[in-house]
Amino acid sequence: PPAPLAPTGKRVAVVGAGPSGLTCAFFLGLMGHSVTVFERRSRLGGMMRYGIPAYRLPRERLDEDIRAVLGAGDIEVRTGCDIQTDKMRSLVDEFDAVYVAVGAQGGKTLPIEGADAAGVMSAVDVLEAIGDEQYPDFTGKNVVVIGGGNVAMDAARTAIRLGADVTVLYRKTQEEMPAIQSEYEDAVKEGVKFEWKTTIEAFLKGKNGRLGSCVLNTPE
Repeated sequence: PPAPLAPTGKRVAVVGAGPSGLTCAFFLGLMGHSVTVFERRSRLGGMMRYGIPAYRLPRERLDEDIRAVLGAGDIEVRTGCDIQTDKMRSLVDEFDAVYVAVGAQGGKTLPIEGADAAGVMSAVDVLEAIGDEQYPDFTGKNVVVIGGGNVAMDAARTAIRLGADVTVLYRKTQEEMPAIQSEYEDAVKEGVKFEWKTTIEAFLKGKNGRLGSCVLNTPE
């Protein structure tokens, strides 16, 4: 990055080390401000690390960009800091300004019977765990991905890479699927199977509350 300007004596807290927080820290550092970044996770990057699979965004490239950001001036990073509402007041009192960049990501669940069974997971939660290099063992397992968007394609293609046999269920037709066409085509090339106009009516629990089987609503 270009050389930062002379120190201003101003201190700024940035809450969240995703794309928005890191961008803010980068430019504040170049402006000569002293920046402290608070991140609740152990690693920086936000959804770039915890939402975008490594096959699409290599971690080496991401880490390279993060190192460039942190080299743009007086920037300190504190990981493992979960700044809740009651802690925000102390930041406001301690720093000259506070930039909140916590994001709005969150996994979705289906409002159907058995959705709380062990083995039923949101794609966001799975990709988040993988961001911390906690890889589920899908070797030889059958994985069903429900949905037809780009996140569903990320989950399906990631599961394929983890050794699973993957089927995507989508409630409409292929033409109505919102995922980018190239994502769908690449998933097919990698071995992902698709079933159209198919929905889940219920998840049936087996032993120890784990997923046993699914009740499908399939085309005639």
